Amino acid sequence: MPSGFFGVGIGPTPMTQLPRSTALDDPVPALATGTNLIVNGDMETGSPSPTNWVVQNGATLSSESDERTGGSGSKCLQAVRGTGNTTAYRIVGGTSVGMWCKWSAWLKNSTSPTGVAVGFGNNTTYMGTVPPSPGVASTDWTQLAGSVRITNANPAFSASVYTSGAGRFDDVEVYAFDSASLFSLIDSGAADANVSANITRAASGYYQVGLIARCDSASNPQNFIMALMTNASGTHQVAIVKCVAGTYSTVQAGTNISYSANAKLRLICSGNNVSVYYAGAQVGSTITVSDAGIVSNTLHGKFSTSADNTFSRFVI
Repeated sequence: MPSGFFGVGIGPTPMTQLPRSTALDDPVPALATGTNLIVNGDMETGSPSPTNWVVQNGATLSSESDERTGGSGSKCLQAVRGTGNTTAYRIVGGTSVGMWCKWSAWLKNSTSPTGVAVGFGNNTTYMGTVPPSPGVASTDWTQLAGSVRITNANPAFSASVYTSGAGRFDDVEVYAFDSASLFSLIDSGAADANVSANITRAASGYYQVGLIARCDSASNPQNFIMALMTNASGTHQVAIVKCVAGTYSTVQAGTNISYSANAKLRLICSGNNVSVYYAGAQVGSTITVSDAGIVSNTLHGKFSTSADNTFSRFVI
């Protein structure tokens, strides 16, 4: 039997061990409330420019009668680029550090020779600017969506126009996730774990997905290790993140991977050593995680911020 696996081998299997292939439902991400944390995200209030949207870099903002495709209002924000890419921002209220949020926005290129984008300003790390330069070039309304973990107080959602010209933005939404709904965990009875699954990311969108080890609670996860796959910068990466008493920190920065649908992600915890593999190759190096709140926990499983992320052949 391969080292590090819990499973059925030759001879009897101890009662504390799990079958090698374990049935575990995928996470079912749910919102904490139905409250949009972006005030006037639909751009319907305010003239000559939408209320609560703050101009940046000498841009010119205006309210225009050009509702996004399928929208229920009549207005949008037009931003003419000034001296920098960021043209406008709006503080996201009702957030706290560590909170996971779902976001979406509609945007289109009006006259920029390259494109337009949205982002969480300089206040978060997992989303950045979406998409990265040169942005959305289409002159048709385009919806972008994803998820983000808030890493600083007072995060700001921003609208950007690259190079020159103008873009339009509408129906910006940010909702807080019920954090526990992003986890699906099972108790192996042991802290040492070799957790793996074949993962296919959502076909579109900037959502996170990964594996969890050594978690303390399924209903209120506050201490754990995470192998986290992201597409936040337009490049697929895998990072190792730990959470101690509810505070997240990246212990191995995102490493670029060649993403392939249904490729295997593996998270191995043995003693204080933590390693991650993707498609059979180690990502980064083996690191040390020795936090007392983590090392003895026996819950392991899956993490996802989108129901469109899928797992198969989950093994522990």
